[in-house]
Amino acid sequence: MTKKGFLRILIFYLIGITLSNVFRFDLLNLNESGEKLSIIELLITSPLGAIGLFIGALISLYLLKKERKLSFSLFGTSWKWSLIMLSIPVILLAIFGVDNENNINIHLYGMLGGIGTLIYCFCEEIGWRGYLQDELKSVKEWKRILLIGFLWYLWHLSFITNQNFIDIGVY
Repeated sequence: MTKKGFLRILIFYLIGITLSNVFRFDLLNLNESGEKLSIIELLITSPLGAIGLFIGALISLYLLKKERKLSFSLFGTSWKWSLIMLSIPVILLAIFGVDNENNINIHLYGMLGGIGTLIYCFCEEIGWRGYLQDELKSVKEWKRILLIGFLWYLWHLSFITNQNFIDIGVY
């Protein structure tokens, strides 16, 4: 890995940790009601926990693009299958519904919760699978996997929120 590559990863990671943790640790007190999120709060605040990774990845991808052609693909080899797979969780949550304390229709709340979760996952994966996989493609596969896994683990900061090893990634 080059010095420029290391710098881009550092930029990505610092932006990812800084911006995401503002929302993940609710430093702006946006989630005062805890689990009683309104529809708007659900759609807006849920994805904000991963917004830093998305912004960091976009900046780092832009910098990487100046150096070489990117192999990053938003939809992989089939945009149709990607869209189908993206819609399945949203549809299932809408069909089965999600109980809530706001007296919002469980099916609407489920659908919106699914959309919020989908946006969150999209923002997170742009960083982990999109940017870092492309940045580190010249590194041996086992080293790339260990490095991305280690950065992912630290980003989730489970040791700060008193989660145990099994709860990692459950956000």
